[in-house]
Amino acid sequence: MHRKLARYQGQTLRDLFTARKDALRESVSIPESLYYPSDLWHVYLKLDFEKAYENASNQKDATAFLRNVGKAAQIAEDVFSQIDGALIEAQGSMIHLLLPGNLPKPDLVGICKVLDTRLDKEFKEHDKVNSWRMTSDVGKTVLVESNGIHEDSSFVSLGKAANRPAKFLYKEKLSKAEESRTLKKRHLGVYNPSIRRWDCLDLSVMQESVETVIKAANFSAADLDVTVRGVESMIKQAQAVPIEEGQGAPTNEQPNVYFGWVMRADLDGFTKKVEECHDNDDALMELALDFRNLMDKAANFAKEHEEMLIQLPWAGDNFTAVAVYGSKKSYESAAQEELVNLSLDFDNALHGDATNAGFTGWAQGVAGGDVHGNANGNVFLGSVSIPGRRFLLGAGVGVGRSLQAFVDMDPSPQQFAVLKEDCDNLLKPYQSHLTDDTKADKTSSQLYRKGRQEDLQKAREEIRQKISPTLTPTKTAITVAGMGKVAASSRPYAE
Repeated sequence: MHRKLARYQGQTLRDLFTARKDALRESVSIPESLYYPSDLWHVYLKLDFEKAYENASNQKDATAFLRNVGKAAQIAEDVFSQIDGALIEAQGSMIHLLLPGNLPKPDLVGICKVLDTRLDKEFKEHDKVNSWRMTSDVGKTVLVESNGIHEDSSFVSLGKAANRPAKFLYKEKLSKAEESRTLKKRHLGVYNPSIRRWDCLDLSVMQESVETVIKAANFSAADLDVTVRGVESMIKQAQAVPIEEGQGAPTNEQPNVYFGWVMRADLDGFTKKVEECHDNDDALMELALDFRNLMDKAANFAKEHEEMLIQLPWAGDNFTAVAVYGSKKSYESAAQEELVNLSLDFDNALHGDATNAGFTGWAQGVAGGDVHGNANGNVFLGSVSIPGRRFLLGAGVGVGRSLQAFVDMDPSPQQFAVLKEDCDNLLKPYQSHLTDDTKADKTSSQLYRKGRQEDLQKAREEIRQKISPTLTPTKTAITVAGMGKVAASSRPYAE
C-alpha cells in the first residue's frame, strides 16, 4: 500500500509527512517514530576490549564488559547532550551518537575530543578497556525507531552518512592488525567527501576542555536547523520490563544469564538501496517505510517464538535474537537441530518480504559456543539505561562470534555462517552441508563453516523423514472462551 503514498492525491511524501501527518497515520498506519530526511552528523564510538571480555565465557567477565559499555554510553550521552546531541544505539562495544548536521567540522572534532578526554579519565588505568576509536560523517538521514518485542527504544539511521562510518570502523577494527590500521587507537576518522577518503585525527594530542568547545561552537539550540534532542523527546518512555518470567529486568551489575545461541540476520542490499536514494528525499522516505515493514515482520517472528527468543535492539539493518534455555542439557539437546532450524524459519518467514521490497535477502551469522566447566550459562544479558530509554545489551561468545562471522565469512543472501564448534555438535545431515570454510579474503577459516539455505532445507527434510515421530508437532485440544475446543500445535524446540 505504501508505494502509492508518493502520489497520494497528487501530493509528495514531503506533504504527507508534514501537514497531513496525523490524518495519514489514521488511514495507513504510519509509524509514530519515522522522521523526514534531515542532515545529521553520525558519530560511532568503538571500545577496544580484551577478547576475554568481548567474548566473555563466564559471568564475571561478562559483567565487567557490560558494566564498562554502560559507563561509556552514559558518558557519551552526557557529553553530546550538551550541544543537542543524542545517543541512539548501543550495540555491544559499539555506540552510535547523533549531532545536528549544521555543526561545523571543527566543533564536531572538538566535542569528540571532549568525549575522548572523559573516556580517558574513566578508563586510564583500566585493565579491561584498552582504548577506543571513533568515526564520523554528515549527510541526509531518515531516522526509524526500531521495532522489537521488549520495549527498548533505539533508532536505525537510513543514509550514506550512517552506513559509511560504521563500515569503515568495523573494517579497520575487525579485519586488520593494529600496525596496519589507518584508524589508530584514540583517533577520530572524519569522512572527507572532496577526496573520498578519511581524515584520521589523533584526539589524544589535542588540548581542549568542554567549556572551550562549547564556547567555540558559538550557537544555541534555537539557532539549529535540526534539533536532535527534539527527536529524543518524542521517544516513548522505555519500560524496564522483565525479559522472562521468573527473572527481573537485566542490569549490567546483575545480568540475566542463559544457555543459548545468537542468530544474527543481515539485510543484504540495504547499503546499495540507501545509496540509490541518497539525493531523493521521497525515495529515502519510501525506503524507510519498506524497512519499517520488515522490522514489523521480524518483531512478529520474535513474538511468535517468545517462549525461547530474546530480541536485541536493531543495529542498522541487522536483526539479532538470542535463543535461550533454562538448563545446559536442554540447550545442548535443542542446539543439535534447532540452531539451524530457527535460522531457516527466519529466512522462510522474511525472505519474500525482503525481496519484494527490493533487497536481495538475509545473510546470517549463528554462534553459541561451548559451555565451559560448571558455568551457569553462556549468554549474558544486561542493559544500557539513559533518561527515558533502555538498550538491551548482550555478552558472551555467541554475541561476539555471530558478529565476527560477517567480517570473516561475508555470507551471501540465504547463506549461513555457523561457528565451527557449534557445527561439530549438529546432527550429521546439517554437518554435511556446513562445510565451506572460505573467508572473505579467500583464506581458510578455523572458526566458521558456511552452508546454503537450499542445502540445509534438504537436510532438515531428511532429518524429519528419518525421525518424524519425535519431530512431528503434537496437537493438543484446549478450550478457548467463546470458541470451544481447538487444536493447538506445539513446536518441538519449545517443549
